[in-house]
Amino acid sequence: MLPHICAQVHASKACVLALNKSASKAALFSGSSVTKLKGCSVMSDSTAADAIKLQGSAGFDADCLISAGGMSLSNPVTTVCAKPIIKAVPAADPFADLPAPAASNP
Repeated sequence: MLPHICAQVHASKACVLALNKSASKAALFSGSSVTKLKGCSVMSDSTAADAIKLQGSAGFDADCLISAGGMSLSNPVTTVCAKPIIKAVPAADPFADLPAPAASNP
């Protein structure tokens, strides 16, 4: 019997977490930005085909890109994981148990 080998990458290491369940471009990196996230991932709970979008000449370097939907990447990305993960289980909302802040008018 061959051993089962798998790598588990999950949202607990996400330092960018898009919580909208259906938004297009829930996590958007664009223009000429260069994003470097060491030791963390980007996670989108959106099931949109472009839930995570990299456009323009934006550069990107992170542990992993994880999406409950899909991704649209106009440029190559540098990740620790073998490749970006799509159709993932959405992450739990870490703020779900917190009360909404009071509205204020400056």
